[in-house]
Amino acid sequence: MFKFLAKIFGSVLESVAEQFVQAVVEQLIDEIAKYLKELTKTLKFFDDEQFES
Repeated sequence: MFKFLAKIFGSVLESVAEQFVQAVVEQLIDEIAKYLKELTKTLKFFDDEQFES
């Protein structure tokens, strides 16, 4: 009985850990995407400034 409960608890814990890791990775990807978008805007701005002068 104890092994059975440990197995259930282990699989639930594993599932929660997978969901947590997935959420963290998704958040990280979102942050990187925002950063790259801002970086692209900045680089485009500097590029446009060079062409104007």
